[in-house]
Amino acid sequence: MNLADQFSSSNGHEGNAAGADADVQVVLLYENALLGEKAKSLMHGMQTSLGRSAPLRMDTWQFDSLHATWFGLHARRSVANAQMIIVAANGNRTLPDEVTAGLKRWLQKNGTTEQALVAFLEADHGQAKEPNRAYSQLETLARQSGLDFFAHISRPEISRANAVQVLN
Repeated sequence: MNLADQFSSSNGHEGNAAGADADVQVVLLYENALLGEKAKSLMHGMQTSLGRSAPLRMDTWQFDSLHATWFGLHARRSVANAQMIIVAANGNRTLPDEVTAGLKRWLQKNGTTEQALVAFLEADHGQAKEPNRAYSQLETLARQSGLDFFAHISRPEISRANAVQVLN
C-alpha cells in the first residue's frame, strides 16, 4: 500500500489493532507559530475530509529549535521515522541552511520508510502568486531523495485593517 492509499484508507477502527488503520507519523517543521498552526489545521481538515479514523501522530519542530543539539537529534529521529514531512514556511524566502542541510542528511539515511515531503508555503502580499525559492529547494530535495512531493501554496488573508493600509 503506498503512502497516499494508506493515508486515505479508512475502515472505521481506531488505533493499531489488527485490521485497523495504522497511524501515520507526520513531522512538521515550521518557520513561525502562525504557519505551524495553519499547517496543522490543514492536515486535520484533510484527515477529516478523507474520513480517516486513525490518528495522525504529529511531531512539530520550529526552525529556530533545530540549532540546539538536543532538539536536532530528536528532530532527526522524528524525520527518519515519519511517513510525511511537512515544511511550513514563507515561500518567497530561502529556507534556513539548518533546515535544508538537516533534511538532506536525515532523508538520505532513511531507506526503509516510504516518505513524502509536503511544502506548505505562503506567499507575501505583493509577491508573485507562486512562491519559488522555498518551493524550488524542497522540490529539488524531494527529487534527490526519491520522495513524493506535494505542495500547498496560499496567500495570507488580508484583514480589514491591513486592507486599508494596502489600499492607501
